[in-house]
Amino acid sequence: MRKSLVRSTSDRYVAGVCAAVANSLGLRSFSVRLATALAGVFSLGVAVAIYILLWIALPSDATPAGTR
Repeated sequence: MRKSLVRSTSDRYVAGVCAAVANSLGLRSFSVRLATALAGVFSLGVAVAIYILLWIALPSDATPAGTR
């Protein structure tokens, strides 16, 4: 069973998006960060735009449950 997508406040470098994806899929955060960095370079910025959209859309794990 997959976990919900919630940005991490403890396992993050920028916004916690990669940690959220890794936790949801059961992968290591480093692997998702590496894939995101490579995709950011080779997709001509499309992956960066998706990262920013997820940063805006995903709630933080510090956000109270009823506020979003």
